Amino acid sequence: MGKIYFKWGLAAVIIAQIISIFYLMNVYDKFVSNPDNYYKNILASKDNQ
Repeated sequence: MGKIYFKWGLAAVIIAQIISIFYLMNVYDKFVSNPDNYYKNILASKDNQ
């Protein structure tokens, strides 16, 4: 019974890591393409929320 939960937990962790890697690659790509405007965009998006 414990092995089933372990397998699903492991699958959930792997999926979460893949999603976080894609998210970080997206953020890194935006930062590398235009580092000066990156911080301005973050500040502007926080002000707009």
